[in-house]
Amino acid sequence: MSSVSSARRGIGVRKSVTTRVAADMPSTKRAQAAIEAEVAEQNRAELARQQPEVLDDLAEVVDDAVELTRLLARHRRHLAAQRRDEDGR
Repeated sequence: MSSVSSARRGIGVRKSVTTRVAADMPSTKRAQAAIEAEVAEQNRAELARQQPEVLDDLAEVVDDAVELTRLLARHRRHLAAQRRDEDGR
C-alpha cells in the first residue's frame, strides 16, 4: 500500500470521526468547530513561521528571569550586610 493511499485513508477516517462527533453536537457548536478548523487551516503557515520567533522570545524571557533572580539575590545580600552593619554600631 502506498503512503499516498494510506494518507488519503487516514484523512477519510478523520473526516468520518469528525462527522460522527459533529452529529452529536448542537448546531451552534458544530458551526463553531467548523469555523475554528477553517481558521486553523488558513493560519497554519503563518503560525509555523511564528513558532521559531515565539521560541526565541521564550528563551529571552527565561534569560531575563535568571538575570532578575541573580540581581535580587545580590540585593538581598547587600541588604543583609547593611542590617549587620547597623546592628553592629
